Order: sequence, then structure tokens, then C-alpha cells
Amino acid sequence: MSANPQAPLDVEWSMTVADRALRVDYVLTNRGDRQVHVFDCLLVKGEKPGTYRRAPGKAVVMEGDPGTAMIWLGTATPSNPMAFVAPPLVRPLAAGASVKGSFQLPLPLAPWHNVGWAAPFTAEPKTATLGVQYFLAEPEWFELPSETGEKFRVPKKGDPRNAISGPKPIPHA
Repeated sequence: MSANPQAPLDVEWSMTVADRALRVDYVLTNRGDRQVHVFDCLLVKGEKPGTYRRAPGKAVVMEGDPGTAMIWLGTATPSNPMAFVAPPLVRPLAAGASVKGSFQLPLPLAPWHNVGWAAPFTAEPKTATLGVQYFLAEPEWFELPSETGEKFRVPKKGDPRNAISGPKPIPHA
């Protein structure tokens, strides 16, 4: 469950180990009385300069506190300064509705960022926290070019919120 019981977005999640990977399964439930926009998919830099592509099954992994990995589904500030960090794709989630997702992270768990550099862990993570970015109101949109010519519609402005759940012990293989 989300750390803030007043937050309209509830995050239920679990971690299991299979095939030398950490599988994370999650359910996002809109407990509010109106539609929200929730994380759908990260974007990474495309092969062509100035383009992006979808990165399904990926999550930003960075150190929270020493010994805790922050697994993040949303826009995260990388460890290196950057003028622009590509926002993720988001999707509407109706009041009372839920959406399920999952992804696998390679083990041993290592920091990773979708467009920037992620500093190494200062201590091996024993626990993990899952964070999900969402918007209470319709954000202002803009488009990013893809490798294929498709346009990705992503949030430009808005009031992003964070639903954070955990920490939970990281299971061992």
C-alpha cells in the first residue's frame, strides 16, 4: 500500500527471483473520485539523434538511503546534471480502476537510468522501495519524436505526484 493513505493512487507490489532476475509485479489502483494519469512506459534515447523509443519492462533504479534501492516508474533526476530528462509515457486511470504491470531487473541489482547516469550504490541494497509518478489533473502535453516517425505524447507541465511504497526486503536467489 502507498505510504500516504490519503493519496488517491494505491500501489501494491511484490518481488520474486527467477532466472537470475528480480521480477517486480505491481497493481496501481485509483482510489480517488476522478481520473488520474499514471506511469505507462519509460522512454530511452533512440539510435537516431534526437529520437526516443519505448523501453517496456524497464524501471529507473537508484540508491534511496544506503542499503535501499529506489525502483522508480516515472521521471527521475539522474546523478549527472542534464538540461532535459525525457518524461515517461502516461495513461489515464479512471476512478476506481486498477492496472497491473511487471518488469524484471537483472541481478545483482545495479543502478540504471533511462536517459542519464545513475551513481553506484554506496552499500549493497537489502531492501527496495517502489515509487510511481502520477498526475491528479490532465497535464499539459508535448510530443517527442520516435525512431520510427511516431510522435510520443508526454507530459510537459502539470503537478506530478509520487506514490511510494516500501521498503521491502529484496529476495535472494
